[in-house]
Amino acid sequence: MIFKMKVLRLCALAATLCSAPLAAQVQTEVPPLVAGAKPVAMEHIKIHGSALEGNLEGDAVDRDVFVFLPPGYAKEKRRRYPVVYALHGFFIGAEQWTHEIHVPQTIEGAFAQGAREMIVVLPDSKTLHNGSVYSSSVTTGDFENFIARDVVEYVPLITARWRAVRVAASPGIRWAATAQRVSA
Repeated sequence: MIFKMKVLRLCALAATLCSAPLAAQVQTEVPPLVAGAKPVAMEHIKIHGSALEGNLEGDAVDRDVFVFLPPGYAKEKRRRYPVVYALHGFFIGAEQWTHEIHVPQTIEGAFAQGAREMIVVLPDSKTLHNGSVYSSSVTTGDFENFIARDVVEYVPLITARWRAVRVAASPGIRWAATAQRVSA
């Protein structure tokens, strides 16, 4: 009898959860337009994640990466820029995150308000089951090394293609889930 009650409660909970709309992300407010903000340029590339090869989920190892170039980039041909790698949280991919945090408008506004111009890189780490928490797993793949090695060590390409600062301590990583900035 107790077992039947537990099963019924579990079924009722499951029915309630399945009938409610599920939202993976809280909607953020659209930042106000900043007068005089100049547009950033966006490029979409793919980076091969050798650290993700053989993952048991069968997720793609060639991952989307979105690169945002600052407004002065096209005019200042000799200038080099620091690079910040912005990592999305769980239940959301890089492309969806750009919409959620209102990129490029947020970046354009920050630059217009005096933030140092930089190259912003958003690599995608969403998996079949919505994310990896940037951990090393045979199931989802080694996302820790995908970011640290495959993406950040991709800096020679980023440096050559987008005039990034050539300093080992230059890349910064911003992880959405913890709001921390750590040097890579």
